[in-house]
Amino acid sequence: MASGGSFADSVLALAYHDAPSGKAIVARVERQTGEPPFSPTQAIRKFAAILREYGMARVNGDHWGGNQTRSDWEAEGIHYETHMVSASDLYERLEPRLNAGTVAFVDVAKLRQQLLSVVSRNGKIQPRDGQSLDDHLNAAAGAVWLCRPPPKPEEMTATAPVIVPIDPISPALQSTAGGGYWRVDDRDW
Repeated sequence: MASGGSFADSVLALAYHDAPSGKAIVARVERQTGEPPFSPTQAIRKFAAILREYGMARVNGDHWGGNQTRSDWEAEGIHYETHMVSASDLYERLEPRLNAGTVAFVDVAKLRQQLLSVVSRNGKIQPRDGQSLDDHLNAAAGAVWLCRPPPKPEEMTATAPVIVPIDPISPALQSTAGGGYWRVDDRDW
């Protein structure tokens, strides 16, 4: 999970689900090199190298960098997936897991300080003073949210397939040499 902003730290958090204990383990939290403002491209290079150490080729993150960030990640061979969950929602989802003792964090001073300084105010979870940064916590909370245990077979339910009718005489569909295959022609959409 990657998180960041112009004057905040850019942070990468790695987590995994530990089946024997049932816990989400936040195993690594790294920030960019240097102080903000920083180069997002350099931060992405550093984080991509860390992901490759773990054999990972995908990262999830917030929408802070737009398409430039996505292209920087992809230039490093890492697929960037944007999530649309707010920091407040991530913290709200983290709280019951903290209370249940099903999360363990690597000991990082900034993460510990940010974990201890959030409060609920006006229905939103945010830093106690309203001005502190929460970038380490945001990345860790996102990693925990993404690190859900696999469903148990008895919890899995079959769902009906989604059937989309296609008009075979639509100009958007063209036969490919009578072989029974169809291709979508983007120009007609």
